[in-house]
Amino acid sequence: MFKDGTATAIDDIQTDADIYNPESAIRSELYLPLGEYGILMAGSPTPSEFDSQDVTIGELLAAHLTTALSQVNTEQALREREAELEAQNERLEQFASMVSHDLHNPLSIAVGNLDISRETGDDSHLEMIDTSLTRIQELITDLTALARYGIPDENHEPVSVSEVARDAWELIDTRSATLSTTPCTVTGAASQLTTLFENLFRNAIGHGGTDVIIRVGPLENGFYVEDTGDGIPPEERDSVFDHGYTTGYSGSCIGLTIVSRIAQAHDWAITLTDSTEGGARFEFRTRCSTETTDR
Repeated sequence: MFKDGTATAIDDIQTDADIYNPESAIRSELYLPLGEYGILMAGSPTPSEFDSQDVTIGELLAAHLTTALSQVNTEQALREREAELEAQNERLEQFASMVSHDLHNPLSIAVGNLDISRETGDDSHLEMIDTSLTRIQELITDLTALARYGIPDENHEPVSVSEVARDAWELIDTRSATLSTTPCTVTGAASQLTTLFENLFRNAIGHGGTDVIIRVGPLENGFYVEDTGDGIPPEERDSVFDHGYTTGYSGSCIGLTIVSRIAQAHDWAITLTDSTEGGARFEFRTRCSTETTDR
Protein backbone atom coordinates (compact mmCIF):
# COMPACT_ATOMS: atom_id res chain seq x y z
CA MET A 1 0.00 0.00 0.00
CA PHE A 2 2.89 2.35 0.81
CA LYS A 3 4.54 1.66 -2.54
CA ASP A 4 1.36 1.88 -4.63
CA GLY A 5 -0.22 4.79 -2.73
CA THR A 6 -3.70 3.28 -3.06
CA ALA A 7 -6.19 3.25 -0.19
CA THR A 8 -7.45 -0.32 0.31
CA ALA A 9 -9.99 -2.10 2.51
CA ILE A 10 -9.40 -5.75 3.47
CA ASP A 11 -12.58 -7.65 4.30
CA ASP A 12 -10.96 -10.43 6.35
CA ILE A 13 -7.25 -10.56 7.14
CA GLN A 14 -7.63 -14.07 8.57
CA THR A 15 -7.97 -15.37 5.00
CA ASP A 16 -4.46 -14.14 4.13
CA ALA A 17 -1.93 -17.00 4.22
CA ASP A 18 0.82 -14.49 5.15
CA ILE A 19 -1.05 -12.96 8.09
CA TYR A 20 1.49 -11.41 10.47
CA ASN A 21 -0.36 -12.26 13.70
CA PRO A 22 -2.85 -15.14 13.43
CA GLU A 23 -3.85 -14.59 17.08
CA SER A 24 -5.09 -11.06 16.33
CA ALA A 25 -8.72 -10.27 17.10
CA ILE A 26 -8.74 -7.91 14.11
CA ARG A 27 -10.70 -9.22 11.11
CA SER A 28 -11.03 -6.29 8.67
CA GLU A 29 -8.59 -3.44 8.05
CA LEU A 30 -8.40 -0.16 6.16
CA TYR A 31 -5.01 0.99 4.80
CA LEU A 32 -4.56 4.70 4.03
CA PRO A 33 -1.17 5.66 2.48
CA LEU A 34 0.29 8.96 3.75
CA GLY A 35 2.80 9.58 0.99
CA GLU A 36 6.41 9.60 2.24
CA TYR A 37 5.23 9.53 5.86
CA GLY A 38 3.94 5.95 5.92
CA ILE A 39 0.50 4.35 6.25
CA LEU A 40 -2.47 4.99 8.54
CA MET A 41 -4.27 1.74 9.46
CA ALA A 42 -7.72 1.23 10.98
CA GLY A 43 -8.91 -2.16 12.19
CA SER A 44 -12.12 -3.80 13.32
CA PRO A 45 -12.95 -7.17 14.93
CA THR A 46 -15.85 -7.40 12.48
CA PRO A 47 -15.31 -8.79 8.95
CA SER A 48 -16.12 -6.47 5.99
CA GLU A 49 -16.40 -3.46 8.29
CA PHE A 50 -15.02 -0.96 5.76
CA ASP A 51 -16.90 -0.18 2.54
CA SER A 52 -16.18 2.13 -0.42
CA GLN A 53 -17.57 5.12 1.45
CA ASP A 54 -15.09 4.48 4.30
CA VAL A 55 -12.32 4.31 1.73
CA THR A 56 -13.36 7.68 0.25
CA ILE A 57 -13.58 9.35 3.67
CA GLY A 58 -10.30 7.71 4.66
CA GLU A 59 -8.58 9.10 1.57
CA LEU A 60 -9.79 12.59 2.51
CA LEU A 61 -8.48 12.12 6.05
CA ALA A 62 -5.17 10.81 4.72
CA ALA A 63 -4.81 13.83 2.42
CA HIS A 64 -5.33 16.22 5.35
CA LEU A 65 -2.87 14.29 7.50
CA THR A 66 -0.27 14.27 4.74
CA THR A 67 -0.63 18.04 4.31
CA ALA A 68 -0.34 18.58 8.07
CA LEU A 69 2.75 16.38 8.34
CA SER A 70 4.33 18.19 5.41
CA GLN A 71 3.62 21.54 7.09
CA VAL A 72 5.15 20.32 10.35
CA ASN A 73 8.27 19.19 8.50
CA THR A 74 8.51 22.51 6.68
CA GLU A 75 8.13 24.49 9.91
CA GLN A 76 10.73 22.31 11.62
CA ALA A 77 13.15 22.81 8.73
CA LEU A 78 12.60 26.57 8.92
CA ARG A 79 13.20 26.60 12.68
CA GLU A 80 16.38 24.60 12.23
CA ARG A 81 17.52 26.93 9.45
CA GLU A 82 16.77 30.00 11.57
CA ALA A 83 18.71 28.52 14.49
CA GLU A 84 21.59 27.69 12.17
CA LEU A 85 21.65 31.22 10.74
CA GLU A 86 21.44 32.74 14.22
CA ALA A 87 24.39 30.64 15.39
CA GLN A 88 26.35 31.50 12.25
CA ASN A 89 25.66 35.21 12.68
CA GLU A 90 26.80 35.03 16.29
CA ARG A 91 30.05 33.32 15.24
CA LEU A 92 30.67 35.88 12.52
CA GLU A 93 29.91 38.78 14.87
CA GLN A 94 32.53 37.41 17.26
CA PHE A 95 35.03 37.00 14.43
CA ALA A 96 36.00 40.70 14.31
CA SER A 97 36.74 40.84 18.02
CA MET A 98 38.65 37.57 17.87
CA VAL A 99 40.81 38.82 15.00
CA SER A 100 41.46 42.10 16.78
CA HIS A 101 42.33 40.27 19.99
CA ASP A 102 44.81 37.73 18.65
CA LEU A 103 46.33 39.85 15.88
CA HIS A 104 47.25 42.67 18.26
CA ASN A 105 50.34 41.01 19.71
CA PRO A 106 52.14 39.82 16.51
CA LEU A 107 51.19 43.09 14.80
CA SER A 108 52.75 45.09 17.66
CA ILE A 109 55.91 42.99 17.42
CA ALA A 110 56.13 43.53 13.65
CA VAL A 111 55.58 47.29 13.93
CA GLY A 112 58.08 47.61 16.78
CA ASN A 113 60.80 45.74 14.92
CA LEU A 114 60.10 47.67 11.73
CA ASP A 115 60.56 50.97 13.61
CA ILE A 116 63.84 49.75 15.09
CA SER A 117 65.05 48.56 11.69
CA ARG A 118 64.24 51.92 10.13
CA GLU A 119 65.95 53.86 12.92
CA THR A 120 69.10 51.75 13.07
CA GLY A 121 69.33 50.31 9.56
CA ASP A 122 69.85 46.91 11.20
CA ASP A 123 68.29 44.22 8.98
CA SER A 124 68.52 41.58 11.74
CA HIS A 125 65.05 42.64 12.88
CA LEU A 126 63.52 41.62 9.56
CA GLU A 127 63.43 37.98 10.59
CA MET A 128 61.21 38.79 13.58
CA ILE A 129 58.98 40.91 11.31
CA ASP A 130 58.69 37.99 8.89
CA THR A 131 57.83 35.63 11.78
CA SER A 132 55.15 38.00 13.06
CA LEU A 133 53.59 38.48 9.62
CA THR A 134 53.53 34.72 9.08
CA ARG A 135 51.78 34.34 12.43
CA ILE A 136 49.23 36.99 11.43
CA GLN A 137 48.49 35.09 8.22
CA GLU A 138 48.02 31.85 10.18
CA LEU A 139 45.71 33.56 12.67
CA ILE A 140 43.49 35.04 9.96
CA THR A 141 43.13 31.64 8.32
CA ASP A 142 42.53 29.79 11.58
CA LEU A 143 40.18 32.29 13.17
CA THR A 144 38.10 32.48 10.00
CA ALA A 145 37.79 28.69 10.02
CA LEU A 146 36.87 28.73 13.70
CA ALA A 147 34.26 31.45 13.26
CA ARG A 148 32.55 29.64 10.41
CA TYR A 149 33.03 25.92 10.66
CA GLY A 150 35.55 24.71 13.23
CA ILE A 151 38.68 22.85 12.15
CA PRO A 152 38.45 20.03 9.58
CA ASP A 153 39.74 16.72 10.91
CA GLU A 154 42.15 16.35 7.99
CA ASN A 155 44.18 19.30 9.37
CA HIS A 156 44.95 17.39 12.56
CA GLU A 157 48.26 15.64 13.14
CA PRO A 158 50.48 14.70 16.12
CA VAL A 159 51.62 17.88 17.86
CA SER A 160 54.13 18.33 20.70
CA VAL A 161 52.23 20.22 23.38
CA SER A 162 55.40 21.38 25.16
CA GLU A 163 57.03 22.67 21.96
CA VAL A 164 53.92 24.56 20.90
CA ALA A 165 53.55 25.98 24.41
CA ARG A 166 57.14 27.30 24.35
CA ASP A 167 56.60 28.76 20.87
CA ALA A 168 53.47 30.54 22.11
CA TRP A 169 55.45 31.81 25.13
CA GLU A 170 57.80 33.64 22.76
CA LEU A 171 54.87 35.42 21.09
CA ILE A 172 53.51 37.22 24.16
CA ASP A 173 54.74 39.69 26.77
CA THR A 174 55.68 37.23 29.52
CA ARG A 175 57.06 39.92 31.86
CA SER A 176 58.83 38.05 34.68
CA ALA A 177 56.51 35.03 34.58
CA THR A 178 57.90 31.49 34.33
CA LEU A 179 56.80 28.63 32.09
CA SER A 180 57.43 24.99 33.02
CA THR A 181 56.55 22.25 30.54
CA THR A 182 56.46 18.47 30.59
CA PRO A 183 56.52 16.97 27.07
CA CYS A 184 53.43 15.28 25.71
CA THR A 185 51.74 14.87 22.35
CA VAL A 186 48.17 15.41 21.13
CA THR A 187 46.46 15.16 17.78
CA GLY A 188 45.42 18.59 16.55
CA ALA A 189 46.28 21.71 14.56
CA ALA A 190 49.57 23.24 15.77
CA SER A 191 48.67 26.80 14.83
CA GLN A 192 45.36 26.59 16.67
CA LEU A 193 47.06 25.07 19.70
CA THR A 194 49.51 27.99 19.65
CA THR A 195 46.55 30.37 19.78
CA LEU A 196 45.06 28.41 22.67
CA PHE A 197 48.27 28.71 24.69
CA GLU A 198 48.74 32.39 23.86
CA ASN A 199 45.33 33.16 25.30
CA LEU A 200 45.75 30.95 28.36
CA PHE A 201 49.16 32.48 29.11
CA ARG A 202 47.91 36.05 28.71
CA ASN A 203 44.98 35.22 30.97
CA ALA A 204 47.26 33.69 33.62
CA ILE A 205 49.67 36.64 33.58
CA GLY A 206 46.83 39.16 33.54
CA HIS A 207 45.20 37.59 36.60
CA GLY A 208 48.18 36.06 38.39
CA GLY A 209 50.67 38.92 38.18
CA THR A 210 53.96 39.46 36.40
CA ASP A 211 55.87 36.73 38.25
CA VAL A 212 53.24 34.00 38.06
CA ILE A 213 54.42 30.44 37.38
CA ILE A 214 52.62 28.55 34.61
CA ARG A 215 52.89 24.81 34.10
CA VAL A 216 51.90 22.69 31.10
CA GLY A 217 51.89 18.91 31.31
CA PRO A 218 50.19 15.63 30.41
CA LEU A 219 47.09 14.02 31.83
CA GLU A 220 45.69 10.59 31.12
CA ASN A 221 43.90 11.21 27.81
CA GLY A 222 44.80 14.88 27.82
CA PHE A 223 46.93 17.78 29.04
CA TYR A 224 46.64 20.64 31.52
CA VAL A 225 47.64 24.28 31.87
CA GLU A 226 47.80 25.64 35.42
CA ASP A 227 49.19 28.68 37.22
CA THR A 228 50.04 29.93 40.70
CA GLY A 229 47.70 32.92 40.54
CA ASP A 230 44.49 33.60 42.44
CA GLY A 231 42.37 31.12 40.52
CA ILE A 232 38.80 31.46 39.30
CA PRO A 233 35.94 31.19 41.84
CA PRO A 234 33.70 28.11 41.37
CA GLU A 235 30.63 30.29 40.79
CA GLU A 236 32.31 31.92 37.76
CA ARG A 237 33.66 28.79 36.08
CA ASP A 238 30.56 28.12 34.00
CA SER A 239 30.64 31.66 32.61
CA VAL A 240 34.31 32.46 31.93
CA PHE A 241 34.19 30.96 28.43
CA ASP A 242 31.22 33.13 27.39
CA HIS A 243 31.94 35.78 24.80
CA GLY A 244 32.46 39.15 26.51
CA TYR A 245 32.59 37.75 30.05
CA THR A 246 35.24 39.37 32.24
CA THR A 247 36.76 38.23 35.52
CA GLY A 248 38.27 41.57 36.37
CA TYR A 249 41.59 42.38 34.76
CA SER A 250 41.74 44.69 31.77
CA GLY A 251 41.76 41.98 29.10
CA SER A 252 39.57 41.88 26.02
CA CYS A 253 37.04 39.45 27.58
CA ILE A 254 37.25 37.00 24.65
CA GLY A 255 40.52 35.13 25.23
CA LEU A 256 38.86 32.21 26.99
CA THR A 257 36.06 32.21 24.40
CA ILE A 258 38.71 31.54 21.76
CA VAL A 259 40.18 28.79 23.96
CA SER A 260 36.75 27.20 24.25
CA ARG A 261 36.12 27.45 20.49
CA ILE A 262 39.47 25.78 19.69
CA ALA A 263 38.75 23.00 22.20
CA GLN A 264 35.32 22.39 20.66
CA ALA A 265 36.80 22.22 17.18
CA HIS A 266 39.21 19.52 18.43
CA ASP A 267 36.48 17.64 20.36
CA TRP A 268 38.28 18.35 23.62
CA ALA A 269 36.36 18.67 26.88
CA ILE A 270 37.58 21.44 29.21
CA THR A 271 37.53 21.12 32.99
CA LEU A 272 38.30 24.25 35.00
CA THR A 273 39.47 23.63 38.55
CA ASP A 274 42.13 24.76 41.11
CA SER A 275 45.87 24.18 40.83
CA THR A 276 47.74 22.87 43.89
CA GLU A 277 48.66 26.49 44.78
CA GLY A 278 45.08 27.70 44.38
CA GLY A 279 45.51 29.13 40.90
CA ALA A 280 43.51 28.24 37.79
CA ARG A 281 43.92 24.81 36.21
CA PHE A 282 42.52 24.08 32.75
CA GLU A 283 42.32 20.40 31.82
CA PHE A 284 41.85 19.33 28.21
CA ARG A 285 40.88 15.71 27.71
CA THR A 286 42.25 13.96 24.64
CA ARG A 287 44.98 11.44 23.89
CA CYS A 288 48.40 12.39 25.30
CA SER A 289 51.76 10.75 25.97
CA THR A 290 55.11 11.77 28.74
CA GLU A 291 59.54 13.95 30.36
CA THR A 292 60.46 18.74 32.58
CA THR A 293 61.92 21.84 31.16
CA ASP A 294 61.83 25.40 32.46
CA ARG A 295 61.84 28.52 30.39
